[in-house]
Amino acid sequence: TALMHAAYNGRLDIVRFLVEHGANINVKNSKNATPVIYATSNEHSAVVEYLMEHGADGEGQDCLGWNPLLIAAQCGNMDIIRILLRKNVNLNKQENSGKTSLMIAAENNNLDLVKLLVNHGCDVAIQDIHHHTACVIAAYHD
Repeated sequence: TALMHAAYNGRLDIVRFLVEHGANINVKNSKNATPVIYATSNEHSAVVEYLMEHGADGEGQDCLGWNPLLIAAQCGNMDIIRILLRKNVNLNKQENSGKTSLMIAAENNNLDLVKLLVNHGCDVAIQDIHHHTACVIAAYHD
């Protein structure tokens, strides 16, 4: 859709126009991706913020189970993560292999993000499909 393309390309002006004229802010493509997932994937924080302020589903998951928080954790984009935290998204959502945003931060040795997520209440005991917690993952990637 036009909204997905605008979000993907970081065109806040077009995103704003389309939303103001009735575009479905939570439209999904064949892979279950939404405009906020596309904006997050390409690290367009202003677009993510606008979409979230106008009712985007910050917890929607694509066909692989990835949601905006998981994607932002993979990118290490603290601005987008803070936007999502302000909207109280579920910090413990898991993608299809069971990884949480905390596990992804640990895997990428992103200590600042690990601290931020733990301080906001991430569950450190959640296990992925291999029965690994974020602490075990951090040890593997140290």
